[in-house]
Amino acid sequence: MTNNFLRYKSLPFRVLLGLLTLSFFSLQSSDAQSAAISIDGVFNDWISSLAIAQDPKESVSGIDILNLSVTNDREYIFIRIEADSEFDFSDDIVDHNIQLFIDTDNDVSTGSNRFSGLGADLVMDFSNKRVSFYNPNVTSISLNDISIRVAPTVTSKSFEFAIPRDVLPDGRNRLFTSSSVRFILANLDNNDRVPNNGSLVYNFDETRIQGYEVVDIQKQNTELVRIVAYNTLYNGLTVQARIPHYEKILKALNPDIIGYSECWDVEASQVKVLMDEWLPLNTNDGWYVEKQSDRGLITASRWEILDRWTNVPKQFPVLINLPQEYASDLLFTNAHLNCCGNESGRQDQADAYSSFITDAKTEGGDIDLPKNTPFVYAGDLNLVGFSQQLTTLISGDIQNTSTYGPPSMPDWDGTEVTDLISLHTDERFSFTWKDESSSFPPGKLDFMIYSDAVLSVDKSFILRTEEMSTARLALYGLDKNNTESASDHFPVTADFIVTKTVNSLENQLKSDIQISPNPASDQLKITFSSNGTRFVELMDNQGRVFKSSKYTGQELVLNTNELSPGIYFIRIQDKSNQVQMQKVIKH
Repeated sequence: MTNNFLRYKSLPFRVLLGLLTLSFFSLQSSDAQSAAISIDGVFNDWISSLAIAQDPKESVSGIDILNLSVTNDREYIFIRIEADSEFDFSDDIVDHNIQLFIDTDNDVSTGSNRFSGLGADLVMDFSNKRVSFYNPNVTSISLNDISIRVAPTVTSKSFEFAIPRDVLPDGRNRLFTSSSVRFILANLDNNDRVPNNGSLVYNFDETRIQGYEVVDIQKQNTELVRIVAYNTLYNGLTVQARIPHYEKILKALNPDIIGYSECWDVEASQVKVLMDEWLPLNTNDGWYVEKQSDRGLITASRWEILDRWTNVPKQFPVLINLPQEYASDLLFTNAHLNCCGNESGRQDQADAYSSFITDAKTEGGDIDLPKNTPFVYAGDLNLVGFSQQLTTLISGDIQNTSTYGPPSMPDWDGTEVTDLISLHTDERFSFTWKDESSSFPPGKLDFMIYSDAVLSVDKSFILRTEEMSTARLALYGLDKNNTESASDHFPVTADFIVTKTVNSLENQLKSDIQISPNPASDQLKITFSSNGTRFVELMDNQGRVFKSSKYTGQELVLNTNELSPGIYFIRIQDKSNQVQMQKVIKH
């Protein structure tokens, strides 16, 4: 060390400064920090201390790349990319040529040498859904061949994805063979890149982190309303080889309401026979089942279906007669929007549903709902293109106003409804569709969107039996291959808390509890009208609890400055186990 120091000390100052400058800009090295990242398109688990290479906003034509972030756990390397404008991760509906160059063995002499000083063993060409793997000869494979998990599936300014650390891209050779990995993210259309010079060096952190808390798929109590959305892959409920798999899945999920799609040639009567056999209700009528032939939509309910509407294209709203202990019926819409590249079709269908909900909340037209009637919208929405379609469904931002009327916030309280972000029961992923034969990576195609002004979620999950342990499969009467043998989609399940006093909920919250400011920035103050022991939780729309407190006073202050912007819920349970929920917005 002393000899090296003396050697550098003897150099002229300007030469030494040049060497140091070159070294700094050639490698942007970051101390690794392992983290538990959920691939759900939410990004609130990407904390600021994680490794990141940043590129200031520039005046370039096309997509301007801004940030590249990396972290890992014991099984995956997680990568996040950010840009100045929206693009599609695995398609070309927005022109770009963004590629990620990864030196997986930290050896400049191997792999692609497109960039000086980097030997990229893996080159990911996102818009073409292709990957080049060098070991040593180049092998062209698909994104699926590296078992990538990515979110979101619609256009976005930011994407996150996971790659297994033990993946064998060519079926023989490991991808990651070094404890250090180097990255360059580049848009080859405009030569923008991050980092601007050199590469981001990431050293794997082997620190163990808290494992994923698996989800108990059983419903916690009978007062919850369980809704399931399930694409059955082209008449799956009548395919003899697949029926036993559906039976085990449905018995394990035990839904109250289920929306099936792709039941093209399946009759409602056939589904009723299956439901009555698999989940007998021991009532005179058994399951209530209705079909809307457009898009092969079948809805089954434990409770009577009072009304149905068939004039909303590719969508099937029905009014369900909830039991008397609930203060209202429930509007459930089963949906299967146009597939693939039909962007205009999906947008038209999103506009039509938003117009339908506006009609439902106002007097006259095709439908009139009592104020604060809960509504849930679920199904295979095929959202693989522009994010505007999802934005319309959540915010009522109708695009074709000449046909469907002006935009209108869809929820009863004049705000957006909630896109429920669900994860797998046994892994931190949100994809609901997977097809190994496709060039597209697994993605979230199946959604559940709900009126959070009058509904809250106890828990939600995506069932994929292939990820579950033998013990957990046995617990629920499932087999390892059930979900992938049944369909290429995985069922999405949510347990909704439907208040027993829907129409008085707003007044009850106003009189008993004050929450301010809302929207909030740094803190929330909760004021109670009287003393009493209460359990207070602050959670997101997945039910993940960020803060909890047992409180006996009349004023509670919650610090919110570390929360990411978005929609959250305050859940308050009193000593008599009565639960109240209120939505809060964090700016």
